[in-house]
Amino acid sequence: MTDITAQLKCFESQVINYRSYNLAYMTVMRSIQATQMRRIPSCVVLVGISGCGKTTLANQVISAYPPQSSTEDDRGVRNRRPTMYCGLPTKATIKSFAKALLESLEFEAYSGDAFDLTMRAIRQIHLQNVEVVFLDEFQMLADKKAEQARIDVINCVARLVDRTGIPFVILGTPEIEGFFY
Repeated sequence: MTDITAQLKCFESQVINYRSYNLAYMTVMRSIQATQMRRIPSCVVLVGISGCGKTTLANQVISAYPPQSSTEDDRGVRNRRPTMYCGLPTKATIKSFAKALLESLEFEAYSGDAFDLTMRAIRQIHLQNVEVVFLDEFQMLADKKAEQARIDVINCVARLVDRTGIPFVILGTPEIEGFFY
């Protein structure tokens, strides 16, 4: 019997790009390009049912960038991270969201209030030369009981976009449509 393990692994890694998937991919790439050309953040909200490929699309865009790297200079070790992926925590607050951002940036200074943590995340995004941020699982803010937390986190994202000047790509299920449209 012939061993087809290698062929199966190759098959599993293939992505079938449907028309709507290609459109979403091109929208994200154009958003990044437009931001670089105009120096004004052009963000994207991708909405789809669970399992439709939003995270796969984010990973495909991330894979189009060079990998994370580190350099050392007289001020210490500097990470270069062209892309950043962060999943929203369950029952997110500004503080838990800022902690999740710092964790995604592999920066372990989690003490302080929400403002301090957010400012630290902004500084790390600049220091690590992040060019695009993916925020996944945004439907975690859809809980009706947490309306104030939703407003606070969305306002925090708006501040992050303003202060960093880079595009944010927000991924979530249809529950988030009312947040933005």
